[in-house]
Amino acid sequence: MKQLVSILIAIVVASVAFLSCSQPRYPHSLLMADSLAEVRPDSAVALLNRLRPQIESEGRAVRMYHRLLTIKAADKADLLEPCTDSILPIVAYYEGRGDKSLLPVAYYYAGRTYYELHDAPQALDYFQKAAETAGEDWALRSRIFSHIGYIFINQGLYSEAQQPFREQYHSSLRGNDMVDMVYALRDLAISLEAENEHQESLDTLKSAYSMAKKSGDQHAVRSIELALANQYKHMGKPDSSLRFVRPIRESIPMLSKSVVYSTLFGIYKASTHTDSAFYYARLMEAEGNAYAKDSASKYLTRYYLERGDASQAAKHYLTYLSYDDSIREITRTREVARVNALYNYQQREKENARLRKEKQRVASALCFSLLILMVMAYFALLYRKRLKRMSLMQRLSEQLKESDERRQHAIGSSNEYHPAETSETDAMLAECRRNEEIRLKQSGLYRKFFAHAEESLPLKSDDWAALENLLDAECDNFAVRLRVMCNLSERDYRMCFLLRLRMPVMQISKILNVDKSSISSQRRRLYKKQTGRAGSAKDWDAFILSL
Repeated sequence: MKQLVSILIAIVVASVAFLSCSQPRYPHSLLMADSLAEVRPDSAVALLNRLRPQIESEGRAVRMYHRLLTIKAADKADLLEPCTDSILPIVAYYEGRGDKSLLPVAYYYAGRTYYELHDAPQALDYFQKAAETAGEDWALRSRIFSHIGYIFINQGLYSEAQQPFREQYHSSLRGNDMVDMVYALRDLAISLEAENEHQESLDTLKSAYSMAKKSGDQHAVRSIELALANQYKHMGKPDSSLRFVRPIRESIPMLSKSVVYSTLFGIYKASTHTDSAFYYARLMEAEGNAYAKDSASKYLTRYYLERGDASQAAKHYLTYLSYDDSIREITRTREVARVNALYNYQQREKENARLRKEKQRVASALCFSLLILMVMAYFALLYRKRLKRMSLMQRLSEQLKESDERRQHAIGSSNEYHPAETSETDAMLAECRRNEEIRLKQSGLYRKFFAHAEESLPLKSDDWAALENLLDAECDNFAVRLRVMCNLSERDYRMCFLLRLRMPVMQISKILNVDKSSISSQRRRLYKKQTGRAGSAKDWDAFILSL
């Protein structure tokens, strides 16, 4: 009992130790910073900076968690300074012995780092690793697929972008995040429009607009209005597009200036409002991102050329060339397509491997089931044969018992001596035995066994089986009776079979490869074992012949 208690205590201690190792305990201050990063990233950055000195004295797991949170909070606060030297050691730690629940987060911020460094192939690789390991963290999965979609859009791979945005929508749906669902639909509509799926894109934006209004999030509402204005512009409906100009202007404080200016520029350019288009082109060139500056400088180059201002045209053309080179550096479409193709191939191979494994498992289960059925059938057959043999032995035993009882009864109840009857009975028995002995000695098996004894040749198991069948046929199931009545070794059974075959003792000793004296002592031993009283070898021979 004490040993059992000790074992149980050891198991509990080991389990606690394992859980403590697999899931490190982090300081409450870091957990609070993690939560704060989602809602007030600036405050999370300040808190993590204050905690840095005391964190340096903590274990490696806590220090790595602090470094990961620092990158996360900076990214949320738009303060991320992309540096692979900061994130890659963190990734390596969580790939190794670190807390595996944080590995997808590390992969995600590695992707964000390379995304900001405009290394689209590396960013895509890490985002795809993050997606594979994120499990049911729906908020993280939504952000991952959003970035994957935008990598494809930035590379002009619009059809490839659609599936990530659909994945983003389903992740947001599972996470019950309606605002994120709005943005997923918006981005899906952008990729559909780029593939000239105008009506499907418009229907998707209308669904997003309705959802945005229902959510009450003004940023989401203005974002969809911006997208609808662009959509109507692409569809050649400037009047419908112009309806959103005022809401778009009002959205400048909450949306990206580059996006708003680009949208208003596109609307006015499509509606021949040249002065307004020129105005927003200048704003795009001054405050837009690389893509906006590229479009604006290209437009302004043409604008000044049409007006004969070669100096201004040349100035904006040089600006266009510089940003066009930057965009070409950012855009590595072929390599991104290769990375994505490799990822898709790996996913297909994983699925094929899973299917092969499942097929192998089913085949193994089927083979195992067939094997079990065969074994069961084999044992059922053995059991059936055993029952038949036991039934036969039982019947023979009953017959022998009845025969003995009748013989004993006849002997016990006979008080008179009838010499004529006895003489007649003995004569009949003697005649039967002589006939049996003649048949056995004239059999091919007798001659075969005798010859093997003379030449000292070994006998096969089939020869012994044939002898047993002969004795059962000629001597009223002798072998079966012997096995029922006596529990002997196989060697002793064979000796008894040879005795009933009327084989001389000298030949029996040669066949069994033992001394003649051993055969004699063995017969005496068997007689005593069977009857419980001492007797001679001849007594055992008489018993064998009486069966």
